[in-house]
Amino acid sequence: MEFDPKERQKYLGGSDIGAILGVNPYRSKHEVYIQKVTDNPTEVPENERMYWGSQLEESVLKRWNRDRRFKRLGVVSASHPNMPFMKGHPDAMFQDDTGKRYIIEVKTTDKDNAKLWEDGPPSYYYYQLAFYAMIINRSLESNMATSNGIKYYFAVLIGGNEYREYAVDIQDSDMNYVEEQATEFWLNHVTPKILPEYDEPTKAINAHLFPDHNGSGIEADQFMKELVDKYRNLKKSAKALCDEADRLKEVIKNKIGHNSYMSYDGKKIASVSSYNKKYVDWKSVADTFKEHEHFDAIVEESTKTTNITTLR
Repeated sequence: MEFDPKERQKYLGGSDIGAILGVNPYRSKHEVYIQKVTDNPTEVPENERMYWGSQLEESVLKRWNRDRRFKRLGVVSASHPNMPFMKGHPDAMFQDDTGKRYIIEVKTTDKDNAKLWEDGPPSYYYYQLAFYAMIINRSLESNMATSNGIKYYFAVLIGGNEYREYAVDIQDSDMNYVEEQATEFWLNHVTPKILPEYDEPTKAINAHLFPDHNGSGIEADQFMKELVDKYRNLKKSAKALCDEADRLKEVIKNKIGHNSYMSYDGKKIASVSSYNKKYVDWKSVADTFKEHEHFDAIVEESTKTTNITTLR
């Protein structure tokens, strides 16, 4: 399901809650806040993992329902009846012959992340599903209806060929917790536009707080002077290390020569490969392109080839 960035600013969704609770290792509550209040929200560029995660979602759902043969219900979307800044969009809902419903959240991940699922779903995913469960239950309660014991599942595809599923028992206390934390975050930070407190600034926080500079200066204390010195020394050390690594790389490549690899005691320790890479000289395209000319032909003329040698 695709979401317009501007529309996404109007509410908290399941992918936000783990960051707000501080359990998402890939995103912070400060990044959620900035995304909600910025004047020009941007869509996260789709990478290969996101693309394949989206493409494989239906296949994973079919696998979950392969032996159950439950009825697939329509697109699941629910808003909190009293707090419209909370919305949930689980991946799918099914219904069995008795009328019992099942909310399914699909995840795809690399084999390297399989260990994260050994004891069940990671906490940031669990709270995502708890957030959806809370909204659905609140919606039912507002309509004087009962959840009739909705069942919640994660269907996970690991490494493209290992399927797992997890039935999740979501506690009322956890639903209350995500509701309270989401409410506090929205009303105390997003609505009044107050950045949550932070222990240490990040690139995202600084870009939000100080998008431009006025040309004036401040006087540093001893602590900041030492910090600046440490930063500059680290930058010099990093450059020196990179330069030394580049030097050693050329020494090793020279020793390998026309061969493809180097061995020690029967075990390969380094290998070299070369390939031609094409690239477009876009400056040349911009300089030569004129209106009504064939753009593809100019791009082709400005495409160059360079040989790249890599050492592994």
